[in-house]
Amino acid sequence: MASRWARALTDQDVLVARWRQHPLSLVSTAAPAAIMATIMLLSPAGPGTPVSTILWWLTSLLTIRLGWRVAQWSVDWVIVTNQQVLRVSGLVVRRSEVTRLVHTTGLNWHRSIGGRLLGYGECMLLPAGNHAMHLRFVPDPDRHELILRRLLAGNLEPV
Repeated sequence: MASRWARALTDQDVLVARWRQHPLSLVSTAAPAAIMATIMLLSPAGPGTPVSTILWWLTSLLTIRLGWRVAQWSVDWVIVTNQQVLRVSGLVVRRSEVTRLVHTTGLNWHRSIGGRLLGYGECMLLPAGNHAMHLRFVPDPDRHELILRRLLAGNLEPV
């Protein structure tokens, strides 16, 4: 088990699965940067003109934003153990959200048409009395749904 997650787990926790969000979660950040870069490259404005300067700055800002989002994505994980589901996120300030499986009363899955075609889904863990943990862009949703349903049913057999 990776040492960076060891601090969040108890001695009784057994790692069952871990994943990052599906890479398609980055599309909403990558698309504006790609569109702006295309506009900048195809712009008839010559170098040094105010229009090209504005396009260059906008493209630079969107590219920096994309780089930041990719860096965040690379350190955000969902960790499933035999006792809890953790979502660890944050590049500068680390945050963790924990839902104990003992207190979880339900599990809802949603897969859009795009999610079915491209291999991702959304999961909502419903704990008794607390706020629900909403996991977006879960890769390989069929496998992860089976893992979570087996854990909630008390079946710890490998999938």
